[in-house]
Amino acid sequence: MQGIPRRCHARRRSAADRALARSVVLVQSQDFCGRGEVDFLALDEALHRLAEVDPNLVRVVELRFFAGLTNEEAAETMGITAIAAKREWQFAKAWLNRRLS
Repeated sequence: MQGIPRRCHARRRSAADRALARSVVLVQSQDFCGRGEVDFLALDEALHRLAEVDPNLVRVVELRFFAGLTNEEAAETMGITAIAAKREWQFAKAWLNRRLS
């Protein structure tokens, strides 16, 4: 490490760590993408793109997928009807599944 600046070493190490933790198996992920494995780096990138389409879609994904709320709980949190939350959840899942496939 004599000739390598610490910053470059840290970046390289961080990249190696991310590569190791790229996909995680979740039980809940079956409902989200139809598979047991989710690439969280790709999911994060897709969520950023989805936010450009509609930030509310990302919010419903955060509440349903990451927070584990039911449709009714997510709707109440977002201040929308359960039907609207269900429709946004279905659209967001389809949109993300297409981008992650």
